[in-house]
Formats: sequence, structure tokens, C-alpha cells
Amino acid sequence: MQARLLSLLAAAVVAGPVPLVQHTGPEFDAVTNRPSKEMAAWMRERYFRMVVFSPYFDSRVAWYGRGWAYEDLYGIRGHRQWVLRDARGRPLYLRFGCARGRCPRWAADITDPAFRAWWIREARATLARGYRGLWIDDVNVDRAISYGSGRPAVPVGAAGELTEARWARAVAAFTAQIRAALPDAEIVHNSVWFAARTDTVAAGADASVRAQIRAADWINVERGCSDAGLTGGDGEWSLRALLAYVDRVHAEGRSVVWQPYAAGNRGRELNLACLLLTRAGRDALDDQDARPSRWWAGFDADPGAPLGDRYDWEGLLRRDFTRAIVLVNDPGAPARTVTLPGPFTRVDGRPAGDTVTVPGGRGVILLR
Repeated sequence: MQARLLSLLAAAVVAGPVPLVQHTGPEFDAVTNRPSKEMAAWMRERYFRMVVFSPYFDSRVAWYGRGWAYEDLYGIRGHRQWVLRDARGRPLYLRFGCARGRCPRWAADITDPAFRAWWIREARATLARGYRGLWIDDVNVDRAISYGSGRPAVPVGAAGELTEARWARAVAAFTAQIRAALPDAEIVHNSVWFAARTDTVAAGADASVRAQIRAADWINVERGCSDAGLTGGDGEWSLRALLAYVDRVHAEGRSVVWQPYAAGNRGRELNLACLLLTRAGRDALDDQDARPSRWWAGFDADPGAPLGDRYDWEGLLRRDFTRAIVLVNDPGAPARTVTLPGPFTRVDGRPAGDTVTVPGGRGVILLR
């Protein structure tokens, strides 16, 4: 099957410019509404994949057929028959964006066979419209369920009370069922990298996380290295812990999509640098608005093949490539100035000089 073959080949594809995923939204409709033939061809050439929304994009798959259609694993707006409830029968929500006693989506009971069957039917129908795969949001192995106030709730599903451990196992089982039902689709999970630590039964959570990872082709790392909560050092919320999680995804034979909310090119460079520190398989960089007028030179940068793994050097994280050196400084660390081993340029073509200074929480890509 196509998706399985991609997974088998993934480990070997680690050279060349990093594939770019364009993450679309209403603000990007001006680009996709009625593109010229030239613009449509430009998008096909530049965007490895696009995260898109059905039915809006259904009429556009004719000129871009590599879209990942957005789906949510258990957040629903209708179909009240599948809404999770607590022990007193009160309906529950997906814990996100809650305000004034309500959240945008109800939480569905993923243990209900009827809900699972409906979800898969809907996904299959979406894929039949010409999409390459699914970008599945809220693949929460940790139990992100609440009342309308946002206060965490304990749900009771078709199989009884869903403890943290039972919820984790249910997510793992549902994602495995989706994978088996849609073997030819590319599947991306948007899941939090720290999920294994939210379950009180650590071993069970870890097994569920591994099973969830194996049910996808790519794992989306939302916020990436731009996450303001990342710290220095090697603690549980550190940048190094995030990089270690990415290593675990690669160890399962899967790739990663780095999805930063980068407001400028500095943030883009940091996240591309973090990607390159861990790069393996078909890792990709997500961008919210990589239209021609906002194109960044780093999207075209070719670091070449890695010469080894990342390592500590002069207080920085470093990884060497045949055509580049990548440096990242821990969040909160002091700026570090290092002497370069030869002539380099920055990704925008400027000479790097004999030394380069990397502030805390920043990344630098140096091209030979």
C-alpha cells in the first residue's frame, strides 16, 4: 500500500531542501480562491503538501491533489448522540478555546463503535474527493476533556468511566482502527509531545503513545521550537526533551512535521534549525503563509546529507551536514559567540564572517 511504502522508505530520505507544508486557513483563501495557471503550478512545485479544509478545497483538488484534509479525532459540533457525558449526565467538551461556559466543540465518545464507524465513513468520503491524506487534530493521548468552563471533567463513555489510562488506550485503539481502515491514505497526527507524562500509569501511557505514533505517517509538532514554555537544560519541559521525543518518533519509523507559529524569519530559522538537528525520514516544515510575497530564502536552503548526529559544542547544540552547520542555543541561555571553521553564508546569502553570535532561544543555519 502507498502509505506503508512511504513509511518503509522514510528513513533514507534525509538530504536536500526540507519539504514545505503550507498550512491554509481563511487568510490564505486569497491565494487559493482563483489562482492563475502559473500560480497553481508554482504551488505544486513549492508545496510538498498543503493542509486544507473540505468542502472549501474540494473544487481545487484538480490543480492541487496533494492536500491533507483537516479532521478532528473527537471534537464534534453536532451529532449529540455521541457526546461524552460525566457521571451525572452533563455533556462534555474538547478542552480548547473555552469561554463564557462553552467550548467550540463537543467531545465525542471514541469508545462508541457507532461513532468510530461514522468517523471512518466520513473520512473515506472526504478522501474520495481527491485528497492525499488526513491531517487529524486533537490526537490527545492525554485526556483533554472539560466542562464549558474549561475545568477538567471525568467522562463516562459506552465502556464505563474513562480514566486517564483507559482514555489513552482508547485513543491508541481508535487511531490504529483508522490506519487499518484507510491503508492508502497519508495520515498526520497533531499530538502533544509530552503526552506520556500526563497519565498516572506511566507504563501504560507510554505504550499507548507508541501505538498512536505507529498509526500515523507523520507526527505534527505544533508550536515547534517556538513554544514559549520550552526551557533550557534537560528537564521535562526543555528543548532537549522535545528533541528527544522527535528521536522517539523516528525510532518508530515515522516522520515529523514541525509546525511553528513563526511571526518572522528568525522564528522560521529557529524551527528549521531544530528540524535539522533531528532530521530523519521525510520530516517537513510547516508554514502558515509561504506565499510568493512572503517567501523566505531558508525554504530553498539545501544542507546536504547529515555527517552524524547532533552534539554539544561550545555551549550550543550542533549538527554538521555536507553543505551546512546548524547551531541552536537553549532557551534562556546567554548569547554565545563562536569562531567558525571556514567561510559560510547565512540562508539569505549574507557572508557569516569569522564568528557568529547565537542568542538564547535562537537557531542559526550556516551554509558552506
